[in-house]
Amino acid sequence: MDEDRTLKLRGIEETLSFCFADIGLLDEALTHRSYSHENPRLPERNNERLEFLGDAVLSLCIGHMLLERFPSEAEGNLSKKRAALVNETPLSDLAGKLGLGGYLLLGRGEEASGGRMKPSILADTLEAVIAASFSTAGMKWQTRFIPRRLFEPLLGEDSLYTLFRDFKSELQELSHTRFQAAPSYD
Repeated sequence: MDEDRTLKLRGIEETLSFCFADIGLLDEALTHRSYSHENPRLPERNNERLEFLGDAVLSLCIGHMLLERFPSEAEGNLSKKRAALVNETPLSDLAGKLGLGGYLLLGRGEEASGGRMKPSILADTLEAVIAASFSTAGMKWQTRFIPRRLFEPLLGEDSLYTLFRDFKSELQELSHTRFQAAPSYD
């Protein structure tokens, strides 16, 4: 990794208020597979493996946050809330707010098709960055950073209704109220 890339990655550390012990791990978290496939002379490193770990760390931290935030909530409702938080839309929004797209290494095709703004790529990248920070600082930092810095703002009263709406259940309730029957799906 050259000096310019290292300096650029230090900008992410500032944004996150976190110093990575291995800046190469952060670089890996910000490397899309399209870039590694187009650059065979470089080590085959991309963010897919880190994304796998980040997903697990994120799910655990969000589950813990929800248990604390909603102490009397039923397990089924907590599962719905966790699923609403740990999905592509909020993750890509958070990645966008952190500016992760600007740090991504993408292949030419992915770059040309707007990969820096694709929700799936941004969400995966955030999970990979979470894994890279977990590898440096362990769970203690994650349980503070993920809930408080990233997800607490999503739990404000204004966004709770929108974030946790279950459209399928709402449709079924409406169908039962109006037609006394379950909806038929085509």
